[in-house]
Amino acid sequence: MPEPCAIGAEGVRVTSSSFKRHFATTTATNLAMMAVGVATGTLSARLLGPQGRGELAAITAFPAMVSALALIGAPSALLYYVARFPERSAAYLAASGVVAMCGVVPAFIGAYLYIPVLLAHQRPGVVWAARIFLLQMAVYLFASSPGEMLRSVGRFGQWNALRAVPRLLVLGAFLFAWAASIRRPEFFALASLVASGAMVFPLWTWLTPVLIGSPRPTWAECAEITRYALPSVLGQLPRNLNLNLDQVVMSAALPARALGLYAAAVAWSGASVPILQAIGFALFPRIASSHHAETRARVLARTVRLTTFIAVAMTLVILAATPVAVPALFGTGFTEAVKPATILVLAGLFSGINMVLGDGVQGLGEPATVFAAEALGLVVTATSLAALIPRLQITGAAIASLLSYASVTAFLVYRTCALARLSIADLLMPRITELRLTWQAASHPIGSAAQRLLAAVRAN
Repeated sequence: MPEPCAIGAEGVRVTSSSFKRHFATTTATNLAMMAVGVATGTLSARLLGPQGRGELAAITAFPAMVSALALIGAPSALLYYVARFPERSAAYLAASGVVAMCGVVPAFIGAYLYIPVLLAHQRPGVVWAARIFLLQMAVYLFASSPGEMLRSVGRFGQWNALRAVPRLLVLGAFLFAWAASIRRPEFFALASLVASGAMVFPLWTWLTPVLIGSPRPTWAECAEITRYALPSVLGQLPRNLNLNLDQVVMSAALPARALGLYAAAVAWSGASVPILQAIGFALFPRIASSHHAETRARVLARTVRLTTFIAVAMTLVILAATPVAVPALFGTGFTEAVKPATILVLAGLFSGINMVLGDGVQGLGEPATVFAAEALGLVVTATSLAALIPRLQITGAAIASLLSYASVTAFLVYRTCALARLSIADLLMPRITELRLTWQAASHPIGSAAQRLLAAVRAN
């Protein structure tokens, strides 16, 4: 294997300044996507009500989970190898496609046959729409997976557009549904599918300039993708189950109304995800492109400390707003979702930290560690769901998520400290100087804007 290259495909070294720039643009995009998500979530909840919102979750939950897993870890492997060896990007892209197809075809057939069994108590229209929604696998194969190349070579602007534009198209479709008084969950699900597929052509136009080397993969590239992808997908398998198993189980075991209440609680609890997710997105290629173990450990520790501070602060704010915000956003019919939403906000604190820790550990080249952590979480999830849903229903599902995410956090912290040779305090406790610099960086644009406004007033 050749020595890793720290130079991006466009000749730009992945530096601390580029990391900050990528984090800033990704955070801005995520915040915009969060605003759009609030709008689409509010529209769908108010138009469909708890019953229809539950049917929408039944349509999308299982296909979305299977679609993410069907690529068998190829996107993570593609991101890792292109970040390290950009001069072979074309071959790695082709190799990742070959590996992904080995998972997509059997996953589609199996899921198509299983959906009527899983959703046996749902009406036929919901079952039909869930089967159609399995085409999300094709979107993941031709857009989401190759799109990771844009992130690996530092084209975060185009990568963020790839993620944001479909959300805007979905919002447009939902506004049309509101204007036309469309209240069928099948429409909302299929509109989301079409919006995602709309980015396939622009993506491949953007990819052409960054493809370097022969597009014909050798057995070596396929083997490298497979060796990284299999442990990675093993890590993604329990993680995706941890994130989606509760709704999949409820779609089969509980009335659609209960699932609709829980889906609203989940939507609200993800309010802190955009910022924390942006950190992980920028962290993975930053660590993977570095030569030196000490640099990797230092960047990882500093980022996780910042993440912990931001996650705790945001969680406190969201917790305080939950009792008022949930019924205000989704309607009084969702008042019963306040209690599980409160628990899920606490679970989101651990989930957000897990995203950054997981991306950091994968950047270290240790996807098997993520698998072990998420496998532990899956055991906790399955055990807790079986024990708590029959007794507490949606509140029990929320408690199961909290227990699962907390156990994953504990394991990832332990293993990250061992891999990077850090103490728990080094990994999690932010430094006073770091907090001061973070505050100065955040307040500088506000201060500059205020100074410009004051100067303009004086000039007039």
